[in-house]
Amino acid sequence: MERSSFHDIFSWRRCHTSKGIPVVTAIMNAEGVPKPSIKMSPSPALDVVFNQIISYIIRDYIYSWYSPLTPDTVFPSELHRLLQRITANTAKKVSDVNWIPFLTEVLPGDLASHIRLYRSMLEREVSYPGQ
Repeated sequence: MERSSFHDIFSWRRCHTSKGIPVVTAIMNAEGVPKPSIKMSPSPALDVVFNQIISYIIRDYIYSWYSPLTPDTVFPSELHRLLQRITANTAKKVSDVNWIPFLTEVLPGDLASHIRLYRSMLEREVSYPGQ
């Protein structure tokens, strides 16, 4: 029985890229989504997604009322950069959180507290209906 080498198994010829990536890239180029000018996350692919979301937000919620007022594009461009910086700062803060203690200690404790409070409110409603 022939054994495959590491290079044979993981060669680029056998690795297939997603067929959706060129489609998404073509859509973004057609819609004029600007390239990310600010590094928003550790992953360049995630930066592209964040940038696309920001562009859609500006297209759907800003241009609808702003473009009838003026053809100027300074405000939407500056807003785009501002939202990129906000996203970058939020991603940095999220990456600084120590998630293990939060998910294993803080969150279960808060969830249990809310469940106890909910149950006590249900008991109070049964004991004193209509009050």
